[in-house]
Amino acid sequence: MSDFMNASQAAQRLGVSVARVYQLVREGRLPHIRRGRRLLIPSAAWEMWLAQQVATALESAEKTRVARAGELPVVALGGAGTRAADERP
Repeated sequence: MSDFMNASQAAQRLGVSVARVYQLVREGRLPHIRRGRRLLIPSAAWEMWLAQQVATALESAEKTRVARAGELPVVALGGAGTRAADERP
């Protein structure tokens, strides 16, 4: 990989449109530099940004998993085929 990539290369690597890359830049979410009118993304900054995005996604997934694990299971209340229904005289 070279020292920089352009918006088109970044879009291809992310699997998004070039317009989305420019949107991420405008929002301040993607590290970049400008050389005249060219948008360049330093490879080292890209690698750090990508690692941060992965870590954030994994952290979010873990929080979701823990939150769901804390939910109470749905329990049948004496319906047919349940132990409570089978024990009735």
